Amino acid sequence: CVVNGQFVYAETWSWWALFGGAFYFFYRKMYAVGLAFLLVAFLLPLIPIPFAGLLSWVAAAMLANYFYCRKFSADLNVAGYHESPFDDVEYHLRRLGGYNSWAIAVGILVWFLSFVWQLLYASAILGFGMLALLFGSL
Repeated sequence: CVVNGQFVYAETWSWWALFGGAFYFFYRKMYAVGLAFLLVAFLLPLIPIPFAGLLSWVAAAMLANYFYCRKFSADLNVAGYHESPFDDVEYHLRRLGGYNSWAIAVGILVWFLSFVWQLLYASAILGFGMLALLFGSL
């Protein structure tokens, strides 16, 4: 929300950001924020607190709309909203805003690889080979 011309955080929720995590930000062309959330998502599980890794997903859901509004405001300024003709502003906003379809494919691939990695990691901890479980005894 905007108060006196400054962005102020207001509690909101984005289900897309909760389930997409850092890839939601990549999808919405917020690369620096996405990279920060990706790093946090990889570092939080190192903390010996149960479900610590989920904190980055919940934080993404709570902060997504705030970061998106800030990006939109910055895009308006770059597009010359106050000085340029509407057609020029519209052209620049189309180029700056929108979404990246490649982020969907990368997000699905990372989710899949993460799932496989977790299966293999769990099988190592539990002391049995996940590959043998999946494909029968080799």
